[in-house]
Amino acid sequence: MSKRPKNSKMLWQWFIVCLISMLVYDCSSMGTCVLAEQENQENRWNHFSPLSKQIVLLSIPGLSFMEIGWAGSNGVLGLPQKEDQETVLTEWMPHLKALGLHAGWGAMNIRTPAKGLENVYVSMGAGQWAEADSNVQSLNQGERVDQELVGPFYRRLTGQEADGNIIIPTIANIHRKNAANWYQATPGQLGELLRAAGVSLSVWGNMDHARSKAWDNGNHFAAVIDKRFRRYAPLLVMDKKGTVADGDVGGQGLLVNHDRPYGVATHYSWLMEKWKGQSSPALTVMELGDLGRLYEERNSYDQAAFGRLKQKILSEIDQFIGQLAASVDTVSGGAAELWIMSPQVNVDALKQKALLAPIVRYVPSGEEGLLTSATTRRSGVVSLVDLAPTLLQAYGLATPKEMIGFPITSEVTPDALEHLLQDVGRMQRVYKLRPSLLYGLAIYEIVVMLLVLIAVLFKSFRPIRDKEKMLWRALLFSLLLLPAGLLAMGWLPTASTASTEAVALMITFVLCASLALAWAAKHPKYMMLGLFWCGLIVSLLIFYDGLHEAKAMKGSVLGYDVMIGARYYGIGNEFMGVLLGSALLALTALAQAQQLTRRRKPLGTALPWRHTDGLQGSIPPAQAAGRTEGRNAWLPAAAVGAVVTGYLAAPGLGTNAGGALSAAAGFGALGARLAGWRSWKRLAPALALLLGAALGALWLLNAGAATGLAADGQSHIGRAFGSLGQGRLDVIGATIMRKLNMNGHLIMVSAWSKVLITGLLVMTVLVLRPRGRFQQWQRRYPYLMHGCAANAIGSIAALLLNDSGIVAAATMIIYGSVPLLLLRLDDIKG
Repeated sequence: MSKRPKNSKMLWQWFIVCLISMLVYDCSSMGTCVLAEQENQENRWNHFSPLSKQIVLLSIPGLSFMEIGWAGSNGVLGLPQKEDQETVLTEWMPHLKALGLHAGWGAMNIRTPAKGLENVYVSMGAGQWAEADSNVQSLNQGERVDQELVGPFYRRLTGQEADGNIIIPTIANIHRKNAANWYQATPGQLGELLRAAGVSLSVWGNMDHARSKAWDNGNHFAAVIDKRFRRYAPLLVMDKKGTVADGDVGGQGLLVNHDRPYGVATHYSWLMEKWKGQSSPALTVMELGDLGRLYEERNSYDQAAFGRLKQKILSEIDQFIGQLAASVDTVSGGAAELWIMSPQVNVDALKQKALLAPIVRYVPSGEEGLLTSATTRRSGVVSLVDLAPTLLQAYGLATPKEMIGFPITSEVTPDALEHLLQDVGRMQRVYKLRPSLLYGLAIYEIVVMLLVLIAVLFKSFRPIRDKEKMLWRALLFSLLLLPAGLLAMGWLPTASTASTEAVALMITFVLCASLALAWAAKHPKYMMLGLFWCGLIVSLLIFYDGLHEAKAMKGSVLGYDVMIGARYYGIGNEFMGVLLGSALLALTALAQAQQLTRRRKPLGTALPWRHTDGLQGSIPPAQAAGRTEGRNAWLPAAAVGAVVTGYLAAPGLGTNAGGALSAAAGFGALGARLAGWRSWKRLAPALALLLGAALGALWLLNAGAATGLAADGQSHIGRAFGSLGQGRLDVIGATIMRKLNMNGHLIMVSAWSKVLITGLLVMTVLVLRPRGRFQQWQRRYPYLMHGCAANAIGSIAALLLNDSGIVAAATMIIYGSVPLLLLRLDDIKG
């Protein structure tokens, strides 16, 4: 009689130890390398004293990547066709292109919870998601609000004197609004810290639709605030009192020009004089409003006239950039920087789904590169909340705990702009295709599951023939393989990602593979092997991609979306649910296939974890029919669960706290059931202990104390543990409530909620009807039934433990409902 080798158990244990060791080593080494690289990059950009730093920040509302040369701008009003793409920078904006050899280029996510340009500026200044008053405006000292001078008006509202030349009179309402929302932002934090450090702050220019001509006693500007004012830039550098020490956002920054939008144009020579008058250290913000005004008046223009005027405006902006860069070059010691950013993209870009805004950091002694930050961990991508920490760091100041952003650094990259434009194009295509493709996927999953369920329930009225059964099997297998196809699309060349051809190729591959599996799955054992290979291929692809910087996930429509900005790295909830479901399915389907094989061959070699009764490797009939208990039956669930949980918890890999806890719940439930703990009295304490262990693993892998990383080297999970360690329960509570609110919103509006409901409905119906069928399955396919039960428990955990848990639960439940439908089809004799 053949016996299991004595060293097989030892080999299996060493294999698990090696896997876990690799995960821990990879996480710690990756984080340390990231931090070291960030320090090296920052040293290259900040090699002079912060006390001598002069920074001029140009804010150009309406500027997008369509004006900079992104290929997706073909045929858009006022822009060149494909064969003339180089014209954008070489002829319209040559000075901007000339900055490239010494500039860092980036795409900035400017999405805020509350829409509006004013909310972008105030969030930038807070370093956190903030909200401004809907009627907020900035005024110079001497201007009036409803015929009342702004100084006395401000004093009446705040009870204090304004100590700046620019005043935001409704600052009290702004603070009140932010104290009441989820994010607990502190508007004016950037300006407060810079002003206290002695940095001279000023704001010049505006986006007003008119230039007031009223003067009070010939000296003081006395414009009355009205709806034509667009003065939001001071929100970026105001202090907590709502004032900016110096600057002018009134009419002097505009010239009367009836050939320009609203009859006014930016006074560029006046802005240049103001910049030259600044002394170190200084942060000077200049808002160039011509392009924004043009788009706000766009609907009144002839198409050709709009295109010509847009070219003129872009050319004037570029000339000013060239003059300003030349002036920055002359600052002694190279202690000056020029920042160019767009706080709002134009309507054309919105229609093309090009939502990321350009940001450029020019340092005379710098190198060409791509901007990045610890917030995104993606080359060429930063967030608007990163701007404040970057400016604080430039002047030698630490980032306060109220800010969630991190300093922006530059990764040296030859042809950085070309690479960035390619990435922006790919992200735009993914974002544009994402809604239609995912909505179609959700409908396809719902329709297939319901059709198969109806077919098996009403088989007495309409018998199912063999060819029809094979068709249903193929459709069901396709539900399991589609996530792998969507992931693989991300590995295609940049130009092909999310294209129509890529979608067609993916669908063709999935259908062919599904038909092959359906043809082979005529016997229960081969059906189990088909389920095993589906689960194994999907889970291994996700693992492989995660170990290689998640390149495919970043380019997949089922991955997280940079345009939305909810997640930039790690594994998103869509693929998290797929990973948990596919791993559970692969493990239990393989064990079930092995058991079915042993029934046909009473004597044989056992799996490393299979329990035998010691009688020469034979399996007792009662145990083979329905029992899986034994000394080692739970080991594979514990081993695979540890690897999956570690992957999801690791800061350099999955970085998904809710996913790690869901994995602990799902695989813990599977292990407990395999060990014989099937009653809730025994299962509930086991799951509670496992969730506690998962929390401990999250802390060990993500907290700075365990990895030795500074804050900007930690993941968002590590920073959350840091807040908890500081006793900031208000931050943790607000985060939990915000995530619950998001999950509740998605449950109501997302198509994934319908997928989850359909999957649960299918499982419930198949368990209850026909009566006794489920008990037969439990006896014949115990491993697979335990896997389906663990899938349901894991889906519920994913729903409750994630901010968009409905997505994870829906993608996971497919791997529990589809096997039951396949079993029900197999029970029908053709």
